[in-house]
Amino acid sequence: MRTLGSLLLLCAVALFYLSELDRQSPLALSVVEVDSALRFVKAWSLAGLLGLLLWAPSLLQRFLAKAPPPTVRRAGHRPAQDRARQSEQGQDPGAARGPTMGGSWREAILGRVRGFDAGPGARILVDQAQGVPLTLSLEHLSPRHCEAAVTELAHLLQGLPLPPRLRVRFDQCPEGPAPRHHLVAKALGAVLDPGSFKATASADQVEVMFLSPDPRWRTEW
Repeated sequence: MRTLGSLLLLCAVALFYLSELDRQSPLALSVVEVDSALRFVKAWSLAGLLGLLLWAPSLLQRFLAKAPPPTVRRAGHRPAQDRARQSEQGQDPGAARGPTMGGSWREAILGRVRGFDAGPGARILVDQAQGVPLTLSLEHLSPRHCEAAVTELAHLLQGLPLPPRLRVRFDQCPEGPAPRHHLVAKALGAVLDPGSFKATASADQVEVMFLSPDPRWRTEW
């Protein structure tokens, strides 16, 4: 579609030159006759309009991919400015991080899952089917928004027992310049140890396997 659109735009430029600037050569006179037959529009403007219409979907997708991600609240995570201000006031920066591991580890995880908020289109599904207890479902999100949501998931897992596996599912999300398993690995590795997991692509989802999972996920979950 973009190739055809580019050809139409080039034709529009050539027709504009012949009908508006040249107007004397045999080919230019033929173009002028066509413009007269069209009456309300000119050939160059019609070709240019069609070319722009064919380019519009690609331009819209690029615009959405470059749009900044929404401001989200990180479960169990607070800005560095807040932590620094509390340290100066003699308060424990980790005192209000949300669910701790002092009680039931399962309740701590479920509490963070309930508090997960990465904006519309991102949610966590809790299940133990096929040995995958956590699935991050992403719907109609740009690659940049997907990366932000996976980073929020990494913050949620920070300080909690790591599961054996998790899944990131992409539902009608446009492809980005990088493969999806690279996107997931980059987002998780920004918070967690990049050497603690392995991300592999599988159709419209990415499977993440943690190399040293907490055994309680298999025995107590």
